[in-house]
Amino acid sequence: MTFKRGDTCFILEDNSDVVQVKVVSKQGKNYIVQLIGACGALKLSENRLFETKEEAMASKKTSKAMVSPQLSDSNGRTGLPEIGIPDIFDGSRSRKI
Repeated sequence: MTFKRGDTCFILEDNSDVVQVKVVSKQGKNYIVQLIGACGALKLSENRLFETKEEAMASKKTSKAMVSPQLSDSNGRTGLPEIGIPDIFDGSRSRKI
């Protein structure tokens, strides 16, 4: 979708908030837009501008959940092979002063 100077459209800010902006100018495939009700302007590519709030929300990228493997379960089996590590302090701890 192409926009012209003075058009209002929507952007997705920080992949979470939909913000209404006004097109100030177009430079190739990039647009200079101004946040409505704020100072300053942004230079954004054409694919970052949307006609409706719904389109902007639909473009939201989902993040992959970070999952750490569970090393043990409630019955003590880990699913990993046992590694025998001797306790070098077992029975030989003494306190010398």
